[in-house]
Amino acid sequence: MRKFFSILSVLTLRFPASVLPCPLPPGDFQGFDTMQILQTLELHGLEANGHPFGGISDLAWDETSRTLYAVNDRGILFRADFVREGETIRRFALTGAVPLTDRRGRPLEGKKNRDAEGMTPAPGGNLLIVYERRPRAILYRPDGRTAGRLELPGPLRKASRYRGKNKMLEAVARHPLYGMVTGAEIALEKEKKGYHTLYAARRKWRFKAHGSLTALEVTSRGSFLILERRYDKKRRRIVTLSIFDPARCGGKKECRPRILARMESDRGWRVENYEGLTRLTGGYYLMISDDNFSPERRTLLTLFRISE
Repeated sequence: MRKFFSILSVLTLRFPASVLPCPLPPGDFQGFDTMQILQTLELHGLEANGHPFGGISDLAWDETSRTLYAVNDRGILFRADFVREGETIRRFALTGAVPLTDRRGRPLEGKKNRDAEGMTPAPGGNLLIVYERRPRAILYRPDGRTAGRLELPGPLRKASRYRGKNKMLEAVARHPLYGMVTGAEIALEKEKKGYHTLYAARRKWRFKAHGSLTALEVTSRGSFLILERRYDKKRRRIVTLSIFDPARCGGKKECRPRILARMESDRGWRVENYEGLTRLTGGYYLMISDDNFSPERRTLLTLFRISE
């Protein structure tokens, strides 16, 4: 019976929604100690309101409205009807898309202005989005209109402090104790190379890098869940998920995250350019890849679970 419902789910997803089941781990995958990958879907050829669903930078799940949001680096905010039943995605269907706007309600124009990279839910049903190239943190309503602006931590405010125009703000999350927490893709000019630093208004945490920082989330227990991506000289794709409790770092100069998963393309993992991450409920999470609007790349949506 379970096999029958699994087949039925695949058929339901594949044809109407252009969503295809896609195996992510190697065939002999048995799971990690505290993390389990449950399902991966390839989102192919989707669009909403004339905007192709691609180049996705981050996700945000709004539990109150039961809505999944996605934002891309062209400044388009997507809305999706998402349903999870236990360890299975039962439905993913785009329901709308709007361009992010400036304070006057005009759609953002130019790569410098609309390169949205990180997103997280904010109070009042709003969304907090951070930008690369022109670093800033903006609150948006679900219709794409601005609802306010948050001041970035001092070291992150000036573009000249980053190591490149495409190496700026990449990840953001909201912590119940520290408020907005954000970080750059790679270390700032005056920060130590080979490390990442997460910044809050009055705190910061440094840890050794395993790749470029692409997404950040806060677990139900207040730990930081970190997503990193790396390409080595052989063009292997390596995706790393790790976690650490900021309260246990204390006054130490360096935190020591615990690696939950390290997925390497040359070891059978069908990983892509994972850039987005969001927390659902009950220890479940989603991560999504950026296809860069390239026919050679794929948009993969992966459901996984962790236990702390």
